[in-house]
Order: sequence, then structure tokens, then C-alpha cells
Amino acid sequence: MTSQILSEALRDLALCVKAAIEQGESGGEIAPEKRSSLRNTVENFDYETLSHSSRPKSIVEVSWSSSVQRIVGSIIGTRKYASALEHVENAIGKQDSSRHLDFFVERLVKEMLENPDSRTHRIDETVTTFVKDLHGEPLPYLAESKLDGLMLRPDHIQIDPQTHLRRTTPDDMEKEAAMFIGIALARTAEVMPSAILEIELVTRGGNEIHEEIGRAITTLRLFRTGSVRLLRSSYYSASVIDKTAGAMILGNRFETTLWRYWISERDVELLKDFWQTMTGAVRILVTPTRDPLFTAVAYNHYSTALLRSASLQSLIAEAVEGLEALFTSDGEGRFIFLVRDVIARIRGEETGHVVHNLRQRTGRVLESLGMEPAYVKKVVNDAYAVRSSKTHGGILDQKEERRIIRRYGSCEQLLRLILDYLRICLVVALLHGKTKEEFIDLVDRSWVDATNREALNQMGSRVKPYAQTDYDIMR
Repeated sequence: MTSQILSEALRDLALCVKAAIEQGESGGEIAPEKRSSLRNTVENFDYETLSHSSRPKSIVEVSWSSSVQRIVGSIIGTRKYASALEHVENAIGKQDSSRHLDFFVERLVKEMLENPDSRTHRIDETVTTFVKDLHGEPLPYLAESKLDGLMLRPDHIQIDPQTHLRRTTPDDMEKEAAMFIGIALARTAEVMPSAILEIELVTRGGNEIHEEIGRAITTLRLFRTGSVRLLRSSYYSASVIDKTAGAMILGNRFETTLWRYWISERDVELLKDFWQTMTGAVRILVTPTRDPLFTAVAYNHYSTALLRSASLQSLIAEAVEGLEALFTSDGEGRFIFLVRDVIARIRGEETGHVVHNLRQRTGRVLESLGMEPAYVKKVVNDAYAVRSSKTHGGILDQKEERRIIRRYGSCEQLLRLILDYLRICLVVALLHGKTKEEFIDLVDRSWVDATNREALNQMGSRVKPYAQTDYDIMR
């Protein structure tokens, strides 16, 4: 059976629906229902501080729900419905055919009642969409995600033709308040999103949408060091049969926002370039595998340090473990680290073999981006000392804490630095795109071999535009 025959049967049914609506309207049997409800009106909205207040307001809403159900019920028993159902069954089999056709009729009735001046156009559009649905063809989807962890100076950024990032508006908060009224999840709406991410896709929905949202959040988390996270998301579609469209998906409620970074006007083109550069590289970070790659392990430590509610000592230790995932070879694993570190402590030495390699390799990679290696090594050394005290079950003693504060201003600033170093080195490793052993070998050989040194420097030049450590943040 051709799509044309199926479309003709569906169009005949649609004309039957149109006639039923017009007959009901002429007889005064179809009319919208009016009902009063409460909606929150947002006041004192301040994006810069992510604050607002609200007050309830009584409004009158128009609903066609009773008319829709009545007309759908009358159409299901008609010959046109039976004929269309037979054609749908021939196209996809009996399973789900009647349910999908009911969705089609319901969509038609709703569209025609809400758009009385364009009913013929609505018929053409809905029939075309439904036929694509039945044949499993991709359809346009819009995913809207509420994020925290980044702030925008511009009102709107079009990252690429399909991806938009914009400031949160009072209208966003009023819509959310309407969704949460009377729902036990009202506490979820207490966190005001700092940005809205919109992604347009042509797909069949489901996993591809969630993966695109994950890739976008991962890329934004690597652009600057900020606690970029999903608060909640919904997706919308022209699909007639995908009833999951419009449902809300909540982010991880155990994640917290340590700090947010600002995207300024001058960062916009840089963000677009970074987005394009990282499109393929970040896929391995969001695609589950049985044996995670070393970059995925490092990224998990990086994300945990940004999103976990814990002491600064624990977060610094987490970030250092991320660097270890990048720069510690299999022969220098966690057990060897512990043994060598204990021996170093017994001998009264400040560091062991692992931290030596860690600071040398981190310093060498960041030197290729124009950073001062001596300072980088000092930061890694100090962060490692914090990690070491945490590993051995102790807390940072006051003398060491005062030394860190004198050198960096605060333990939080040390955390920011070591996370920035981890983020930048992770981007380099992702763009290198090879195994952990090959990456470490490139870094080590760059000390003595001109070819490897040039290869690392070229990679550093590629990443350098995105390697800023001096940018505005807010708590």
C-alpha cells in the first residue's frame, strides 16, 4: 500500500472531523469552557543575582477539553474512521493502530477548534505528520533545558543553527510556576535557572535528544570551569503519536552549584569555535561503555569536584585524582601511589615518584599553551599535598592551610586553579584522541625529542584560545 492511499483515507477522515465540528458549532453544541485559576506573576526579577519574587493572580482560562472528547467519541464509530483504521493496520499492523489513530483524531479536533481560520491547512499538516509517524520517519523536535552554572551577558547566543543559549526571563519563571502549582515537586522550582538551552533536532525522539542535551552540557562544562548542570528539561514535537513530548525530566537532585561562570560578549565567537571543535571529542564522555576511557574517568572526577557538596579538601583531592587519571600510567596506579607516598613520608621527603610525574607532565602540557611551568608545578604540588592528607584520613592542618591562603588567597582559589588545569589538560587529551599510553608518551618524549615537542606545541596552540583561567565567576 502506498503512502498516497493512506494519506487519502486519513484526509477523508479529517474532512469528516471538520464537518462534525462545523455542525456542532452551527447548532451551538460546541463552545469553549471558561474556568478561573491561580497563576504566579513574577515581580522584582533580577537576572544578575538570580532572584525574583512572585504573587498569585486570578486568571480566566479557555479550555476545549470537553468538546474535544465529545467529538472524538462521535468520530470513532463512523465508517470513515473504520476505513482509515483498516489502512493504518495495513501500514503498521494491528498492534497500536487504533490507539495511534485515536491520537490523530484528537490532534485534528484540538487543532481545528483552536485555529478555526486555518482548518484546511491543519488537515494537510496533521495528515503529513501522522504518515511520517507511522513510517518511523524523523520529525522536528525542540528540547528546552533549564541550566545552572553559567551566566550570560548577552540576552541570546546562537551557538550553531540548531543550538541556542539565552538568559532566563520572567516569562520562563511564570511558566514554570504554572507547571508546578499543585505538584509535589514544587521544591524543584526553587532554583532559578541561570540559562536556557534550546536544541532543535530532526529525530525520532528518545535517546538521541537526551544524548544531545548531555553533549551540550559537557561542552559548556569544559568551556569554563563552572558547575554547569541540568535542573530540568522538556522536549516538544510535531509528532502525533509521541506522548512523552512535553513531559518534564528532572536533573540529579544531589548535584549542587559550586560557582557559575560568566559568558561575555567577547566570549561568544570563542564559544562557537569551541563548540565546533569539541563536537566529536565530547561524545566519548557521554556515551556509556563497559571500560571507560581515561579521559572519561578524568572527566568524571572533574564533574564530581564541580557538583558535589563536600569540603574544599575533598574537592581538591577529587581534582587531583582527575589529573592522575590523565597523567599516571598503569605502572603508577593507585596502589603504587600509596606505597611510594608512604615511603616518601617515612623518609621525610615532600613528594614521591607519582607526584613528580604528575607535576612534570601537567607543567609540560600547560607550558605548550604559554603558561609558566614553574608556577603550574607549584600549584600541582600544593594540591597534591592536600590530596595526600585526605587520602591518609587526616584533615589539612592549620599551618598548611595558612600557607595555602598566603599563596593563593584561599583554599577555594587553589581548587579553581587545579580544576582549570584539569579542564585544559582534559581538552588537550580529548583532541589528541589516542590512548592514555600514547598521550603520556607524547608528553614525556616532548622533553627530549623535537618532533614530539613540535606535535605537543601544535596541539597547545590549538587549545590555547580556550585555556583562560582568568574569567568572572559568581557563587
